[in-house]
Amino acid sequence: MGGALPFVLLVGGLLLTLGATVMTYQLVKRRHTAELDAQTIATLYQQLDGLFDEQLSISETLQRALLPQRHPVVPNLEIGSRFLAGADGVEIGGDWFSLTDIDERHFAFAVGDVSGKGVDAAAMMARLRFTIRAYLTEGHPPDVVLEMCSRQLSVNRDGHIATVLIGVGDTESGVVTMANAGHLNPLQVAGTTASFLRTDVGLPLGVSSGPYATTTVQLANGSALVAFTDGLVERRGESIDVGMERLMHAATSERLPTIDDLLTHIISTLGTAGSDDDIAVLAFRWTQPEASDAQPPELDPPEASQAQSTELDPVD
Repeated sequence: MGGALPFVLLVGGLLLTLGATVMTYQLVKRRHTAELDAQTIATLYQQLDGLFDEQLSISETLQRALLPQRHPVVPNLEIGSRFLAGADGVEIGGDWFSLTDIDERHFAFAVGDVSGKGVDAAAMMARLRFTIRAYLTEGHPPDVVLEMCSRQLSVNRDGHIATVLIGVGDTESGVVTMANAGHLNPLQVAGTTASFLRTDVGLPLGVSSGPYATTTVQLANGSALVAFTDGLVERRGESIDVGMERLMHAATSERLPTIDDLLTHIISTLGTAGSDDDIAVLAFRWTQPEASDAQPPELDPPEASQAQSTELDPVD
């Protein structure tokens, strides 16, 4: 044993060294594999982020393409709008707005929100937008337009409902007639004061076939009407009344010279934090037309003749 002990120690040391070497190799290999896996995962996350951003951009582009690209020029009316896509997910939504001129004196507008997300909601939004616009352009009153649209949409058949606020305005008098299918009431802003207009709110489209009632309001000279979808005022875990108060305060916190300034201030103040829904806002300000200079009445030929002869007669 004494003579074999060095040999035993040598063999044992070699075996221990070999075992340590193998273990070290395995650990280094696993670490290298883990680093490669981590790099692969990081690359996949970057690709997913890129795909998400690309998909989000496609959805926003598609939805914006379904919205009006520009507003018509309407006498005595200043028009503005905003659209912001929701922060949650990449699916296209069903929020929309529209304003069109009917004739030289009248215009029509609509703001709506189709329930749900995805291509079906977007298709329903486009269908309603163009149908409502066509009916209003034909001269139908707002309540009749909603009733006709309610017959074409059924939640049982189509899987969607829609809240819609539509109206027809007179650019000469400032009178606006509205009908409401389950939508939020619009905000009237005059300088640094504001109030929500009361409308006769009917059921959303797709729930029943009406009927609907009209509400007529007289806009004050220089006042603006702001119609919006619920994404502007709804926040998770918060009463919608809080959001409505926040909107009213934002619209009146300072005097803003243009509609674009008003909408920019509202959006920047309320923001989109805490909201997963899309935001669509349409606003217009009515300015009372200036009265034309009074022209002297034209005299009938006999009166003109008499006036001329009187002017030529000598005065005693």
